[in-house]
Amino acid sequence: MALHPQAAGIVALMQSRSTQGFAESDPIQARIARAATDYVSNEHVHEIRDIDAAGVPVRLYRPTADTNLGLLVYFHGGGWVLGSVNSHDGTCRSIANQSGCAVLSVEYRLAPEDPFPAGLEDSLKATAWAAANAESHGIDATRIAVGGDSAGGNLAAVVAQLQPVPIAFQVLIYPVTDCRMGSESYIENAAGPFLRAVDMDAFINIYLDGKTSTNDPRVSPICADSAVLASCPAAIV
Repeated sequence: MALHPQAAGIVALMQSRSTQGFAESDPIQARIARAATDYVSNEHVHEIRDIDAAGVPVRLYRPTADTNLGLLVYFHGGGWVLGSVNSHDGTCRSIANQSGCAVLSVEYRLAPEDPFPAGLEDSLKATAWAAANAESHGIDATRIAVGGDSAGGNLAAVVAQLQPVPIAFQVLIYPVTDCRMGSESYIENAAGPFLRAVDMDAFINIYLDGKTSTNDPRVSPICADSAVLASCPAAIV
């Protein structure tokens, strides 16, 4: 399928700024290079606070002064290796303002320093903290959703399955739901553009550190049994 001309232009721009793929890069150096392009958005949000959520750094975005806001717990993308709350600051500001919900962006631990399940453990802990501290931050504990993009969508889907607290909804933005890499899309789009199969393979190998099977539903949420999938909250993908 041909890319829309606007999408093709964006892809071309992104490729022009990249000298090599992730698979050919040192993961730490790739993270440093990615962080150098981060910027804090100037989009106004009513309140932004950096908080320690039981040992997990988080950033809370509140679009209004209302004291009964819904909340999206957001996990950034980056292959479980790259990214931060800063890389997705603009995204979270926009989501908060356009949805009218608060957003809690989670600074979960990254591989290779902290491979699986460290990032997932932080995601679960931050979500549980959000529910336990909802009232003090003007959040309705019955309206907590989880979401994220790419690897962050993977974490959100797994959190929704494990449900450390009741989850109302999932917002999964091109989520990684199957790390086995055997689907038609992996084969058809192996050469990119932008993200190649060899890059995904590198991300997954670094994340798992050779210690966990890609069949584990905590890694590939699509592998969960039907009863677990049926019990999950509704999702928009």
